Amino acid sequence: MVIQSTLNYKQYKGDIKKEFLDAGTPQKNVNNFMKYFSSVYDIHGRAYFDYKLACFLYNKRQHTILSNNWYWVALVGKVGGEGKSTLAKQILYFLDPTFKGQSTAMALIDFVECILERKQTVKYPGILLDEMETEIHALSKEGRRIRDAMQRGRQLNLFIALCTNDLSEIPTIFYDKISTIIYLDQNHRANLWDNQRDKRGDIVNTIKYKYKEEKLRHDVFKLSRILKRSHFKKLEFSKTLPFKEAQYKEDKEKDVLDRLKSIVDESKPKAPNWDRDSSICMAYSTGAMTRQSLANAYNLSKQMIDNILKKGQIAKPKKQNIYTGGVRNGNKVSL
Repeated sequence: MVIQSTLNYKQYKGDIKKEFLDAGTPQKNVNNFMKYFSSVYDIHGRAYFDYKLACFLYNKRQHTILSNNWYWVALVGKVGGEGKSTLAKQILYFLDPTFKGQSTAMALIDFVECILERKQTVKYPGILLDEMETEIHALSKEGRRIRDAMQRGRQLNLFIALCTNDLSEIPTIFYDKISTIIYLDQNHRANLWDNQRDKRGDIVNTIKYKYKEEKLRHDVFKLSRILKRSHFKKLEFSKTLPFKEAQYKEDKEKDVLDRLKSIVDESKPKAPNWDRDSSICMAYSTGAMTRQSLANAYNLSKQMIDNILKKGQIAKPKKQNIYTGGVRNGNKVSL
């Protein structure tokens, strides 16, 4: 029986150690785990979630570092308020004790910036993707560049937690990298599935397929055959965090307001860019540039170029042939 850490932290650690040793875990492995556990939580004098989850994450951390890989975990809710962000931050803090909520991305470009910033000072950083919105399309030029870079990103040794209310909304760039899924209900209880801990080794892929392709959505987490394959059931966790997150709350509020503002701005009719449009019309009418070269130069689609030319009533320029002498079609041509 393990006492609660908030009642007697010293006894709590002793109970954990005894629990693992009684279960036949090698002394060396137990000592290594307890050493890391203490380095994370001794300063707080308490733990923030079940010690079995801490052991699971410790093994994930060791495997990620030794295999020169990265670790992706998705935390899924349904309507919000289940505690996804709280548990995600607690998990990342355990994996990376320097994580203080500062490495939180809500858009694809923010994620890239977090990597660049955190890798300068932390060897194995944790990054939170919190209900992010893909402002950069995965198939756009910039999206493809990020996707290609992410193909080799495992060598960066990152710990990444994604929070979402809809698995299908996770950007394609990240979707296939998820190896652990945690589903949280409204009672703040969590079930965990992991490919490595699954006998068949494909439970996360099965959940993603049934969620998205079979359109079961959140009902997939209630299926008895899926619940049987969960590694942890009804995990409890604290509602408090091991660090202050005032700046994170401010950033999240600002992000929500910015999104609302962008919706309003996009709904307003945009004034035409006369300088740009007139330049396009002039270049095309004189034959100086083709539709394709204009599209490349102004980073617009050919359809956009056509619309601009149509508004400007610009017809396709006629080719002018100038002959200085010679024969054309068997007839002499003279100036």
